[in-house]
Formats: sequence, C-alpha cells, structure tokens
Amino acid sequence: MLFSGSSFLQAQGFKEEQLTNSAYDNRYASYNHEGKQIIFESNRSGRWQIYSMDINGNSQTRVVSSNANDRRPSWHPYENKIVFESDRSGVNHIYTYDFDTRELQKVPIPLNGNKSHAYFAPNGKEIVFNYKVSDQNFNIHKVGLNGKRLRTYVNNAYQNMYPRYSPMGDAILYFSRKHTKREADEIYVFNIYARKENRLTNSPLHQTYASYSNGGTQIAYVASMENAPTEIYMMTKEGKSQRRITFNSHPDTLPNWSPQDFNLLVTRTINGHDQIIKILLKEEL
Repeated sequence: MLFSGSSFLQAQGFKEEQLTNSAYDNRYASYNHEGKQIIFESNRSGRWQIYSMDINGNSQTRVVSSNANDRRPSWHPYENKIVFESDRSGVNHIYTYDFDTRELQKVPIPLNGNKSHAYFAPNGKEIVFNYKVSDQNFNIHKVGLNGKRLRTYVNNAYQNMYPRYSPMGDAILYFSRKHTKREADEIYVFNIYARKENRLTNSPLHQTYASYSNGGTQIAYVASMENAPTEIYMMTKEGKSQRRITFNSHPDTLPNWSPQDFNLLVTRTINGHDQIIKILLKEEL
C-alpha cells in the first residue's frame, strides 16, 4: 500500500510502499539474493524475533522461535540462509539459519562478550561483525563461519558501528565518532587489502547506517537534520554527489538495496512504531 505521509514533502522524492502496518516495531529489512523474499526483525511477540514476508508485505511469518531476542538478520549473498544475533545464551552471539535444511548454527567466534551487526562477506564463507569492548567502544572483526581466520579490521577506543562489505569484498563501510570528539557520527570506508581507511562524510550532523548498492557504485545512508527527522541520502562510493532521497515528516533509517538496485527498504517511524517501507528508486515522482 502506498504510504500517505506529508504529500508536499513526499512529492519531492520517490514513490513509496508501506510493507508493514502494526502496533509493534519492524526493523532491519533486507532482500534475499533473488529479490523475492524479505527478512526483518519485529517485537510483535513481546520480544525481538525474526520474520519473513514477500516483496509486497504479505505472508509475514516468524522464521525462528525462541525465548530469547533474535535480532538484526541479513541474507547470505547466494544461499537461502541468514545470519543474525541472539542473546539466548545470556550473551549476544552470532547464528546462521538455513531455510532449506532448517538448520540453526552458532558461529563459534573465539571472543568473549557481545557480538552484533553481523553481515556476510560476498564469498558467503565469512562474516564481518561488531565486538563490544564497552558501551563506548565497539571494534570490527571478520571471521569464517567455522570460527577460524579471525581478523581485526578496526580497533580503537570509539564506537565503530554497522560494518557492511562492498560487493567485491575489498572494503567495509562503517560509522564512527573517532574524529569528531564523540559528538557526531561520520561514515568511513576501510580498504581491506591496503589496510587503509577513508572518511566519506564530513558534517556537524550525524551520518550513519551506510549500505553499498549491489552494483558497488552508490552508497545509501542516513543523515540527521538539525531539529528534523533523519532522512535517507545517497552518494557515490567515493563520498561525492551527496543527495537526499526521502522528504517526509517521519524518521527514516536502515536503508538496504534490492538485488538490481531498483528499490530501497528502509525503516520509518510512523505513529510511534517502526515500519518497513519500500522506496521505488526507478519511479521518481
């Protein structure tokens, strides 16, 4: 169904469809590699659980049932599998779930403490994730699904959040406050082979939750306006040509691209609850 937000503001952007509409929160939506199914998290059962739906928002079904909080799912790049985090053991660990075999597996990461925001590498055999050192310190690591080949990518005294691989697997996006005296989030890219990073945004406002297009040339991200809701922006992979693509009176966050980069899935707060919205990038108003 079409979302009917502020008509004046929305008319400046793209056509949109609202895929969830409930008195609960729905977040972290992403497409599978075929673009035929969407995974997301919802607290509609009283705790965070993982659900799937079709691309029109129909057939919403819980994927894994547990007495824990299962959160932040994302899809395997070419298999019918997801990675997510769960506190079912009292500490946040990373798990995979295979839709074909119905097999749930814990990734045996040799680190004590909370792991979060896991994301598959393009090879499908490794993940990148956040490791919590303290409330103000999150580092970024990668590891094989068998728990081997643990490597540290970003390690400092700041919150380095939401790592996302490039489609080629040669770089990782994330956001951090390490150069802003902890006052504003900015987006960085870490080149895995050169072991160097580049700051892509430079603003007094927050820039967060960056995601590569599947073509690898564009980045969607979130920016907060002063005294205004967060909005979705785009820029080139070099951080150039930054432009705003959502114009409405509700906060938008967590953009994820469709396989052919035709659409974006975002999370929008509507009437006090987070809902999943599809932005039709090929159908500008």
